[in-house]
Amino acid sequence: MGNEIDALSQAIQYATGKMNWYDTYAFWKMIAFRTAGVVTILATVAITYLSASLSDKAQDFLGFKKQHLITGLAVLSAVAVALPTFFGWQKAWEGHRVAQFQIEAAIVEAKINQTALKGPQQQAERITEAQKLTKTVRDIVLSETDSFYRGIEKPAVEQQAGG
Repeated sequence: MGNEIDALSQAIQYATGKMNWYDTYAFWKMIAFRTAGVVTILATVAITYLSASLSDKAQDFLGFKKQHLITGLAVLSAVAVALPTFFGWQKAWEGHRVAQFQIEAAIVEAKINQTALKGPQQQAERITEAQKLTKTVRDIVLSETDSFYRGIEKPAVEQQAGG
């Protein structure tokens, strides 16, 4: 009974590792995406304020020429708008979360089945369950990865097709 339970336990451990990977990387991509959005908003508001105050006597703000600040903030805003799209942070974050939740559900199902499959007469079922969980996790990872890369290629394909 030891090896069969070990096989299912190892499959659960493998799946848990993949789920944790998605949890970690989804979090950092969400942080990057949202930080870029906040920087864009703040830079845009600052550009608007500085542009509206150019006619004031004081042409400096915080020790810098307003024109230089506006230029710097415009560059910062452009970079903050471009980075999330270039790196696909939102799509990756969303895809990672979906994969994480799917793997989590598969782990719960396997743990329920693990509890039900006790005893030496059910060793074949435990091995089958371990194989099923491993295949499910593999399919989720491949699907999420494929979806991400298809998303990166999609705009170029749409441009070639005229759409």
